[in-house]
Order: sequence, then C-alpha cells, then structure tokens
Amino acid sequence: MDITLDGRHSVIDPDTGRVLRTHGLSDGLLDGPLEVFDPATGERTHLYTYRAGVLHGPVVTYEAGRETSRLPFVDGVLDGEAVYSDAQGRPSMILTFRQGRKDGPCIAYVNGRPAQRMTFVADALEGEVVAVGLDGAPLASIPYAAGTPEGTALYRSPEGSPAREETFVGGVLDGEAVDYYPNGAVLERRTSLGGLPDGPTVSYHLNGRPQDVRIYRAGTLIARAIFDDGGTCLVRQGDTAALDTVIPDPAPPPATPSLWRRIMGG
Repeated sequence: MDITLDGRHSVIDPDTGRVLRTHGLSDGLLDGPLEVFDPATGERTHLYTYRAGVLHGPVVTYEAGRETSRLPFVDGVLDGEAVYSDAQGRPSMILTFRQGRKDGPCIAYVNGRPAQRMTFVADALEGEVVAVGLDGAPLASIPYAAGTPEGTALYRSPEGSPAREETFVGGVLDGEAVDYYPNGAVLERRTSLGGLPDGPTVSYHLNGRPQDVRIYRAGTLIARAIFDDGGTCLVRQGDTAALDTVIPDPAPPPATPSLWRRIMGG
C-alpha cells in the first residue's frame, strides 16, 4: 500500500524549536507555498510556490524582512515581470521574462529612480538602451541589434548639452566619433575602422582651431602635429605628407546635431 504525506508540513529545529521550513504535499508532490526560515532569527528568507511538484507562481527572497526579489514562474520556467529591490525596499530592476528568457522591457533603478531603460528579445538587447538623469532627461542613447551595439550612440552632459556622438558597426566603433565642449563646440573628432583608430583624430581649441592632429593606420599612430590657439604649429612628427592631407580648417561654430534633436530632444 502506497503511503503519501499529503497536507502541510513543518520542519522544526529540535534545539531551538524554530520552524526551519514549511511546505505542502499533494499526491506526494510539492504543492503550494514552500517557506524557508533563518535558523538563527526565525525570519523568512525564501518563498517558493509549487504546483504538482513544479515551480508555478512567485519565488521570493527576503532579507531582514524585506523582499529583495520576486520572480514569476509558470510551469517551471520564468515567465512574467521579475522585480529586484534594494535594501530600502525600492526597486533596483524590473525585468520581463517569457518562457525562461529575458524578453521585453527592462528598467534599472538607482535609489528608486529609473536610471536605464532597455528591451530584450530572446535574451539579447534590442533597440535603444537609454540612460536618464535624476530629472528623467536622457543622458545617453545606445542602439543595439541582436545583443551588440549597432548604429549611432548619443551622450549628453548632466546639464543637457551634447557630449559625444559615436557609431558602432557589429559591436565595435566604426566611422566618425565627435566629443563636444559644454557650450556645444567640437572638442575632438576621431575616426575608427573595425574598432581601431584609423585615419585622423583631431582635437580643437575652444576657438575652433585645431590643437592636436593625429593620424592612425590600423591602430598605429603614424603622424602628429600640435598647434597653439592662434594656428601656429608647435610640433610636427611622423608622416608629414599624411598630415598635409588632413590638417583641417577651424571647426564650425557650435550646433546641436539634428540627430540629437530627433532622439534626445532639445
């Protein structure tokens, strides 16, 4: 004759009398909530929810009586909105799962405020990852495709002015990147190919005149020239012929790129 112990059960520490675990059985299988308690304090540390021996429902972890994570399970796999919390009980991340994989929106928080917004598709980042400041204004926007950066990434200073613009191809820098002074003037332009510096990198004085001109070939510096803010050349080294082809005119006056206005506003 088969004997099952269906119903609710508790495991008790024989020395302290504290409950260490409670669980339920149905047809010999875990069913309903399973709770785990700290043997030293008696506080609940974990809650698991079962149906017919399989996780089905919330799985919750606790610390000092506060929830630190709440994970949704359906038929043994993560499915739904998972919530992670900090020591003050504020959300630190909200992440969406579908059939065991990260799939859907995700928000990361700092001190309870949204700090990053992103989207996963089948465990891979897809679309824009947007970082925001304390006022909710975007600080960075980085496009992803199939889990790697792909396209033009834009960055702003905490004050809201453009700070950097760079392009990724296949997860590495490729093409022109531009850094800006706080007033919007160009600080530096540089070019990359396949993740390596390749071509001119030019930094500018605040008045728009070139300050430091460097020429790279497949990551190797081959020439350099340095100028004062009046345009006088102070240093000229390496492949001077290459320098003559790329020493630029003064940078144009500050202007907010149209891409900034479209994606980041302002």
